[in-house]
Formats: sequence, C-alpha cells, structure tokens
Amino acid sequence: MPTDVGPQQDQSATVLQTLIPTLEKHRQLLDIHNQDIDNLLRLTDSLRHDTANTSQRQKNEEFKRQWREEIIPYRVNDDIKGLRKQFAWREGHPLEVVLSPSRPWNSWSYRASYPKLAAFLAKASLGERSKSQVLTEDFGLGGAVSRWESGDGVLDHVSLWEELRTRCFPRSEDPADSLGGTEYAAVSRMVRVSDISPLVASLLLGSTPTMNLYSIAPFLERYLSFSNWGQASLFGMRGAGRKNAYTFEYHFAFYFVPKSPMDSTLAMKDFRNVRRMAPFSAFTGLGGTAGAENVSSRYIYEEQLSFILAGQGSDVFTCYQLAEKYFIGPYVTGVGNSSVFVHPGLDGRATWTPSAVFLSWIMLALHHVRWRWQNAIEAVDGQIDTPSQIIFSGDNDRSADLLSDDPQFSRSKTYFWALQAYKMFEEKLGETISCWEDFRSNALGRLHDGRMSEEDWVMTTTSIDKAIDMLRDKLTWVQRKSDEVRSLRDGLFGASSLFDSRTTVRQGDNIRLLTYITLLFLPLSFCTSIFGMDAVLPNLPIKIFAITMPAITVFTVVLVLNLQTLLDTWEHLSQEMTQKMRRVMRTHRRRRWRGFAQALQDDKMAYQPPVRKQQRHSTHWIYTLFIIEGALLSLPVHELQWLWNLLHAGLAQRDPLDSLKDPLGTESVKERPNDISRAKRVRFVKEAENKDSRPSPHKAEFGQAVRWIAKVLWKTLLTCLRALMAPVWAILFVIQYLVLLIYFAILPSASSVAQDLDDKADSSSIMSAPTSAAASKDTEDVSQLPPAPPLIKLPLIFLGLTGSPSSPPTETIDDKNSETQPRSKSAKQGPRLQSNFHPMVQPTVEPKGNSDGKWMKRKWRKAKWQQANSIDDV
Repeated sequence: MPTDVGPQQDQSATVLQTLIPTLEKHRQLLDIHNQDIDNLLRLTDSLRHDTANTSQRQKNEEFKRQWREEIIPYRVNDDIKGLRKQFAWREGHPLEVVLSPSRPWNSWSYRASYPKLAAFLAKASLGERSKSQVLTEDFGLGGAVSRWESGDGVLDHVSLWEELRTRCFPRSEDPADSLGGTEYAAVSRMVRVSDISPLVASLLLGSTPTMNLYSIAPFLERYLSFSNWGQASLFGMRGAGRKNAYTFEYHFAFYFVPKSPMDSTLAMKDFRNVRRMAPFSAFTGLGGTAGAENVSSRYIYEEQLSFILAGQGSDVFTCYQLAEKYFIGPYVTGVGNSSVFVHPGLDGRATWTPSAVFLSWIMLALHHVRWRWQNAIEAVDGQIDTPSQIIFSGDNDRSADLLSDDPQFSRSKTYFWALQAYKMFEEKLGETISCWEDFRSNALGRLHDGRMSEEDWVMTTTSIDKAIDMLRDKLTWVQRKSDEVRSLRDGLFGASSLFDSRTTVRQGDNIRLLTYITLLFLPLSFCTSIFGMDAVLPNLPIKIFAITMPAITVFTVVLVLNLQTLLDTWEHLSQEMTQKMRRVMRTHRRRRWRGFAQALQDDKMAYQPPVRKQQRHSTHWIYTLFIIEGALLSLPVHELQWLWNLLHAGLAQRDPLDSLKDPLGTESVKERPNDISRAKRVRFVKEAENKDSRPSPHKAEFGQAVRWIAKVLWKTLLTCLRALMAPVWAILFVIQYLVLLIYFAILPSASSVAQDLDDKADSSSIMSAPTSAAASKDTEDVSQLPPAPPLIKLPLIFLGLTGSPSSPPTETIDDKNSETQPRSKSAKQGPRLQSNFHPMVQPTVEPKGNSDGKWMKRKWRKAKWQQANSIDDV
C-alpha cells in the first residue's frame, strides 16, 4: 500500500488541474448571466418608467390639444345668447334681493349639500358691521377696466355691491340701452378678500355668473371646513359639445402662532366665529383653563388660504382669493407684511394666463405657509428643554427636575400638551404634502395650456416642489421631536413611579415605627385598665403594678421583635404537620379520609405558582377534624391494644425495649443470626473495623452505655405514663362504643361500613366473599353474599377490633439460602400487610407461627411502617 500513494496523488492532482479551467469557465458564464439579469432588470424598470412617462406625456399632449383646439378658440363675448343668459347684471338688483330666499344659494338643495355654507350665510344681514377687506379688479384683454378697494374699519357693503353687481361694460363711448346688441362685453374679474363675512359671501355668490355657482358654493364650503384640497378640471358648458371651460381650485390650511405673548383681554378673536384660537402655552393648554384669563401667553390661530379660478374660453374668467387677518391687532407682532395675493392686471402682467396666475398663487402661498409653520413649530419647541439647554445651563438641579414633577403635575402637562400639539401639526403638514402630491400626479397636466413657456413651467413647478420638500423636512422634524418628548414623558413617568415607590416605602417604615411605639404603650394601657377596675382588683398595692407592668412590657417587646421569626417558624411547622397528616390520611383504612387527603393535595398544588384558577375542594378544617378523630377514637383504641399486648407478651420479652441494641457492642458479626441481609453484614463489618481503628475504645463504649441507659429510662417512663392513662382510655372506649352502637342502630347499615372500610382484611372479616381469580372477573352476585354481621359488632368493626389481625408472611425463610436463591416478584414486594388500627402509630400485634418470634415480629412491624410511609407528597 505505501508504494501506491505517490501515483494516486499524481493522478488526483492531474484531475484537479483539468477541472480548474472548467470551473473558471463556469464562473465566467455565471458572471455574464448575472450581468444580463441586472441589465434586464434595469431595462424593465426603465420601460416601466418610460411607460408611465409616456402615458403622462400622452395625457399632457391631450390637455394641450384641448386647450389649443377647444378652449382658447372659444370666446364668451362672441356668444351673445350665452352672454345675455350668464351676465344679466348690467343694471343690477337691489341689495335685498341677494339675501332673499328665492336665490339659489338660499334654497333647500344648497342647504342640504353645503351645511356649513348654509349656516354661515344664515348669519348675513343688511346691518352687518364686518371688518372684511375687499379688493376687486375687472380687466379685459387690453388691460384694467375698473378697480375698487375697501378702506380700514367697517366695510361699506352698499358701495361693494354697486361695484360687483355688473360684469358688462360698453365697448364704445356711446353704449346702447339694450344688452341685446354687441355694444357690451363681459370682462374678467379678480376679487381678493381678507376675513370674508357672511354678507360678503352672499354678495360674491350674487355677482357670480350662473354657470359658475356650482363651483363657487363647494369652494366656500371647503374654505369654511379648514381643509387642504386641490383640483383642476376641464369641461364643456351645456350644449357646447366640446370643452370650453375650466376650474382651478386650491386650499392651504395651517396654524399661526404670533411671537408676542399677550393677555386674554388683548388677544384678537375671529369676529365671524369661523376660525378657532386658544392660548398656546403648556400651563394653560390648548383649550385654556379656568382662572387663566389674566395669564399672558402666546396664542395659536387657525389660518387658511383659498384660491379658485373659473373661466370660459380665452377672454373671461372669475377668480376669488381668500385670506385671513383677523388675528392682527395693535399688540400683535410678527405677523408679516408680505401679501398673499397675486395682481396680474395691475403690475403690467395683463398677458398672464389663468394657469400662470394659479401656479404663481400656489408658489406665493407656499412661501407664506412655510413661514407660518416655522413660527408654530418654534413655539412648541420653546416649551421643551433642549439637550444644550440642559447641559450648558449651569444649574445641576435643572437636569434633576426632568425626572420629577411638582404637585400640580406641570411637567407632565407640558409633555402631554406638546405631544398633542405635535400630533396636530403632523396631521396638517401631512395633509398639505399629500394634497400637492395628488394634485401633481392627477391634475397638474390640465394647467399646461401651451401659452406658458417651458422654462417658466419648469421653474414654477420646481419652486413649488422645493417648498413641499421643505415642508416635508418640517414634518420629519415634528415627528422626531414628538418621539423625543414621548421618551421624556416615559422617563418622567418611570422616575415618578420610582419616587412614589420610595415614598411609599418610607411611609411604610414610618407606619411600622408608629406601630412599634403603639405596641410599646399597649402594655401600659392594658395594665392601667386592669388595675383601674376597683370592683375587680380592689386595694392592690403599688408594688404589684410595678412588677406586672415591666413583665408584660418585656413580654410584648420580645414578642414584637421576634414576630416575623415566630410567623416563619409557625408556617414551617404547619407545613410539616399538614404534610405528615396528609401522608397518614393516604394510608387510612377508610376511603373518606383518603379522598380528603387527595383533595387537600390538589388544592395545595393549585395555589402554588403558577396559580391556576379552580374551585377549592377542601378546607383546612379537615386537619382539625382528623386530629379530633385521632385523639378521641384511634388513640384510646391503640393505647388499650398496646396495654393488652404488653400484658399478653409479659415483661420477660421486653416488648417495649426489644429494638435496642447491645450497648457495649459485644455481639460480633459471627454471633448474629444469619437471617440479616448482605448490606447489613457489610455495615456490621465496617463498624467492627471502625471500632478497631478508634484510638480510645473505652470512651466510645462509655458513651454508648450512657445513651442506652437514657433510652431505657425514657422507655420505662413512657411505659409507666401510658399504663397510668389506661383507665381514661377505657372510659373513652366505652363511650365511643355506646355512641357508635346508637349511631349504627339509627342511621347507617353494615353495608355502608363495609363500603367505607375498603381494606381487604376488614372486608373479609365483614363479608367472606370468594377471592379466586375466576370469581373476581365475573359479575358479583348479591344473592351469594353472606349475611351482614350483627349490630353489636359494627362499632368494633368500625374501631378495628374485630377479627384476628393480618398475619405476617407465612412462608419460612431459609437463613442459608435467603441471599443466594432469587425471590419472585411478589416476594420482593412483600405481602400486603393489613392493619385494623389507626395508621398514626405503629401496629404492635405480635405475629404467630415463627420460631424466632422476637426477630420476626420486629421485621414485620418495620415492613408495615415502611408501607404506611411509602407514598410521598406529589
């Protein structure tokens, strides 16, 4: 074999060298396939994006075609019939007609469709003193036609209506009286309103062309609902057969917090009761608290910007821009002076298209919205300590205050308030961002009318996207700060719980100290109350009180100081006693006590961890009843039986002392009987060797002698005491017999006693039933059973005194062959030993029929006692 190793290695190396190029080729092929798969994935993604972009481009091209071929060529002023129908306000109507119930916006259908608008318009009246600010502008294709602006203070509704009620202007200086000719032309209108009031809203609805009412009414409903919303649509007027009209609408809802705090009496409120305001402070809460009227704090206001542009063709459109300034007052700072309106007609930009106006307003409004959100977020952040403020404050107690709270729970209220504020901001910011994302993906293409250059389009949409990205960053900041505040709140709650637990422990210690003091004064109260009763203890000298008082005090102090030790000792002893009593119950000759033992054990296991929910089947009073029965029934019978066995055996047999060994140990292993087991023989040999190796055998023999004498004296004393108590046990036995005789004569029968005593020895003494294997398999025939015992024997059967006791094993034991010959299974287990006595004590009936009576009796008693203790607790 060693000579073949070299050629085999060379052959293996050759095979490996041929496999290496093949493996290299396979690896290259795998790399090529992986690259192809990556290219296919990229191509699939690009195709998917190209498909989406192609679809979007196709839609944009279709929108451009609709604008170029359908909407832009259409002119309202060329449609005389439509102009007369839609713009019939040349001479106008009185102001009262606008508020009359006959108007469409006051009908039941509008009230059902737009409930908030209907409730808002119901407040309109001619005597309204609103603070709305209105700027109207009418312009045509050539430039501005008219302009009207309200002043400061209360709005003049009559002058505003005179400006709004007509939309037709003459084409020449000598106009005709009739609208039927072509001397009049409709113009575009742009109205900018700050803090629109119910009467102003009614005037706007009254001056709106009839075909645009279905767009203006939902626009005002969304404005009053404080929501973010955007939509652009292209449609055709009734009977046109093509798209010749459009509507652009957008809403921004946000919050504003001025930088200057103010008293509640100076805070500006919405005179329309449309928008809400509240103190923006951690100590007053978003809703304010009672007693916070004179507290200076910052305020939070709801604010909304809304825009709608509804047009027909290329020459006429109607635009409403709504803003809010109700919170501006003489003591309010930091509101900003920038305008949120676009003015395409007054700044030389009359060529602005509706799409350009709409996108410019969105871009301008987003700049305003970002600034408002920045102020609101900074206001909330100012209420929470930042890490730098905590670290560089120079106050060591400030960081410790983060883990504690005052009795008013100010810090907990601050964290709760901040979390609610961040949650509210997060909802509105997310709504604003998602609104633009939906608008960009679904409606932005409808604004591409082809009249706006591609550079302006890209610049405007990019600017809007950047503003949205900034809002998205603010949303991320709000979410991060919300998580920080939540962690601070959880830490505060955990630390507060720890402090509360420590306080509870200290209070428990104080209460325990007070309890000790009370217990120390308890003996004094007890002695004074006892010795203060002259009727019970009259004329006692003071020295008795002086002796009794310290004795009771010392006893009470010792008892209190060792109370826990006493309780632990009592619990340990009670567990040991109950365990032994359950063990005794399991081997009881009556089935009833064995059932009680099982129920007690089940209840004990059920209430150990983990605790199982189940109903108790026993009570601890069973232990008391078992002790009473053992003391009144079993103990007298046992003691009398013991005395009878003692007298019967005689003093010469030393029955009480036969279990003691030779005190001097003179009996050698060779002199002992050969009937002991091999294990005992080995033990005796080891003991003999240990005796030989001991240095002082005389001291050991002397100690064994002393212990043997002590045991003899104790056995003798115990035997004398048990003999002296014999008359008492005899009287108790007679009473038991008479009571049981009366009991069995009145209530139960012999069969019930036999059922309760299911021991085979007792059953055989009561009823001699066949015990063969064939008979045990067959069904018992009641007619074959012998008659029940007489009534006079039932008490003796119940007490276990009738019949001969069960005998020990009758087979002879060969001393020589006991260690060498194997025994059967039944012989190894031993015979079933029966006892007619209570199992709390060892049976002392002497077995009969053995040559060595003393040794056999000892062995039989030991086997019986081991059987009684063989069942351990579960």
